[in-house]
This record gives sequence, structure tokens and C-alpha cells, in this order.
Amino acid sequence: MIGNRDRDNSLTFYSYPHFSFSMVITIFILFIPAFPGISADVVIADAVRLECVANPAIVYITDDSDPNFFITGSWNNSAYPGGYLNTYKWATVSDLNPGAAYWKFDVETPGDYDVSLYYVASTNRYSAAHLIIQHSGGVAELSIDQKTGGLWEPLGTYHFSPGTYFVQLSSSETSAVLQSIVIDNGDLLFKTEGSWTQGTLSPGYEDDYLYTMCSATSTSQAIWDIPVFKYQAVEKFSTPSLEEISSPKLKITLDSVGTERRSGPTKHLD
Repeated sequence: MIGNRDRDNSLTFYSYPHFSFSMVITIFILFIPAFPGISADVVIADAVRLECVANPAIVYITDDSDPNFFITGSWNNSAYPGGYLNTYKWATVSDLNPGAAYWKFDVETPGDYDVSLYYVASTNRYSAAHLIIQHSGGVAELSIDQKTGGLWEPLGTYHFSPGTYFVQLSSSETSAVLQSIVIDNGDLLFKTEGSWTQGTLSPGYEDDYLYTMCSATSTSQAIWDIPVFKYQAVEKFSTPSLEEISSPKLKITLDSVGTERRSGPTKHLD
């Protein structure tokens, strides 16, 4: 109630509704769920070494800065020193968008080789990084804890005959998740023999392609040399085929008379 003095010096009282104000403070707590298939850890791709057991002077090393190293998926260059040749790459562990790193080796001297992976261990590394090693007897699958160990971490001893081999490191959280690999013309694992011309009339994969004229007297070949562990192979130039491949290597060759050839046993998927 509020009083007001009028002109005649009388006092009039007015009654107003009573308002009560209170301050309500709401605290929002943000909960970030742990999505399945995503980890806060990372995997490190640096260098792989093959060292001949009988003759340690025979050593093959492929570093992440070498042309025989390539990646699929999302990888990052480290901003910190400490890797082999002071460089390395890292990827977040995920089953939703996994990537893979590949080290290619052209072995000339047959024998047993100690295989090792170079990395700098840390607490944010993945404790079960998945590796696949090709050797003359097939493939070996294993997991390593990159939180510990490191530098030249032993991966086992395997026999290698003369030929080309690959080591794969996956950024997937579970070993059952496979990564796609795309080999385009101009990539490390693609080569041509004979006469091929750069196409200009229509876009191809990554906006480029090659073509050659059909000839009964000469043959030109395009060769995709694929590091196969277990894939479904689908070629862009032909009717898609679904095949499960378990051989260490698959080579797809397309020549100028339209013949497609493959090396390596395959099994048709129903």
C-alpha cells in the first residue's frame, strides 16, 4: 500500500498488487556421450623396417615421407618432432571413418626378415593398433600397444621371397572393420605399358583418365597393382563384380583389346 497526499492536504492510500521477485539460476551440465566406434586415442604411422636375419646388412626401410608410403582416409602430419627422420602421421581411432597407412617393399634378397614398426609411445596412443603384414607365406594379423614400447618395435619374423609386399596399419577401433583403397591413374600402384593418352572430354575419377586406341597389332596395358588382404574388388571401367579376395596380391590388367586379367585366387560372393 502506497500513500499519496492530495492538493487538499488529505492523504489517500492506494493498494497495489504485491509482486515477489526471485532469481532462478539454472545450471546446465553438458554430458558428452561416448559414441560407439569412436576413440579419443590416435594411431601413429611412421616407418617400417625389414632386416634380414642371416645378413643384417640387408635392410629395407620405408618411412612416411617416402614415395612407397601412402594412406587412405584422414591422416594428419604431426606438429611435434621425434619420429623417424623427424616426421610421422597420426589418425584418430574410429570405426565410423577408418583410414589405413601402407608401406610398400620391393624385396630382392630372399630370406627371413625381422619386421619392426617405428613410433614414439605416449599416453594418447591406441592400445590395440591393428597391423597386417604380407609375406611370402600369406598375411599375418596382429595388434600392438602404442602407449608403450616404440622406436623400433618388433612385429615378428617372416619369410620373404623376391617380390613386392605391403604392411598395413589401420586406424579402425576393431579389427573387423575394413578400409577401402582406391587406386587411380597416376598413383603409386598404377602403371601403364604402351601408348596411352590423357582424356579431356569428360571427367573421370578425380577429374582425369587415360585412354588408348584399340589395335590388332600392338597392345597397351593399364595395371592396378593392389595390396589385397580381403576386399571386394569393383572396377570403374567394367561391370561391377563382387569378389572376396584372400590372396596377398591382386593385379588387374586391362589391355587395348578389352581383355581384363587378374592374378591371385578369388572367391565369388553370392
